Amino acid sequence: LDYYAYGRDERSTRDVDPVAVFAHEGSWYVRGWCHQAAGHRLFRVDRVVEVTLLDETFDAGRLAGRRAPGGVFAAGPDDPRVTIDVAPSARWVVDTYPVEDVRTTEEGRLRVRLAVTATPWLERLLLRLGRDARVVEADDPSHREAGRRAAERILARYGSG
Repeated sequence: LDYYAYGRDERSTRDVDPVAVFAHEGSWYVRGWCHQAAGHRLFRVDRVVEVTLLDETFDAGRLAGRRAPGGVFAAGPDDPRVTIDVAPSARWVVDTYPVEDVRTTEEGRLRVRLAVTATPWLERLLLRLGRDARVVEADDPSHREAGRRAAERILARYGSG
């Protein structure tokens, strides 16, 4: 597969043994054994740039013993976590993304903890939230300023005028 990974904002070519094709919330996905990652991975069909059918075959029984994770997203234990405070009007974050913890602060904001598998994904989320969110804790120190850095890059594209 020539595949565009939205979360990492990059293209890669991967050899994949497809295991399942399914729809989830309006998008189609292929779950398969990725040889480069040596594990099950999920590929969104509309992000596949090109498919090349190889002459090789694979043993589906071999893959059956390697249980694929359920759902569309499963955070790994080594994925960094970030905690953000969001305004009540941004509650959609809790309903849209798999969060690990949600609490209400004394100020009435939501304190949300979630896994970050790719910095570009976090940057887009923080840009979308704008003033309705602020990072209060991050396993990866670079994630604390991810939104600000992304906004500066975008503003720089427009020049100083």
